[in-house]
Amino acid sequence: MDDETVIDACCLINLCATGYVPEVLRSWGGRWYVPTAVLAETLYLRMETEDGTIAPQQLVLTDLVDQAVLISCTMEKAEEIGLYVDLATSLDDGEAMALAIAKARGWVLSTDDRKAQRIAGELGVALVTTPEILRRWVSKSSPTDQQIREAINRIEQRARFVPRTTDPLFDWWSAARGEVTG
Repeated sequence: MDDETVIDACCLINLCATGYVPEVLRSWGGRWYVPTAVLAETLYLRMETEDGTIAPQQLVLTDLVDQAVLISCTMEKAEEIGLYVDLATSLDDGEAMALAIAKARGWVLSTDDRKAQRIAGELGVALVTTPEILRRWVSKSSPTDQQIREAINRIEQRARFVPRTTDPLFDWWSAARGEVTG
């Protein structure tokens, strides 16, 4: 797909957790935009320390922006701002801004947030989810089985995301995850 895609915080955190975010996003094609509100919300991953406790690890997204893996964007049109204000009563700022931009510009929205997905559907906005993005990475880039397992396990552990059992790619995700080794 060579669309413009705007990503929200939940998807961005999931993809950052993989350790392969540039490769994953480039395999999708097109340009990936990240609203300023999403940059402000995408702060931490959960990381296990040497003593086995869980601690937050700060995410630094400037490298992804500097490398043009992600393109920072903000609302520019009155339509976007008005829709954002309406959406912000129901969604977090990042999801509201991403959805407003996607709707106004005819872009794809990347989100795993159920409420954002439902509202996007009502607004006629095309969606893509973390499992779809990873599946595309696997089919286009041919990572090793170990890399796939690592990416999925990192998402589950660091970002605390697992697709719903009703997700069309749930079985693929489960099979690709395999057993955690070493």
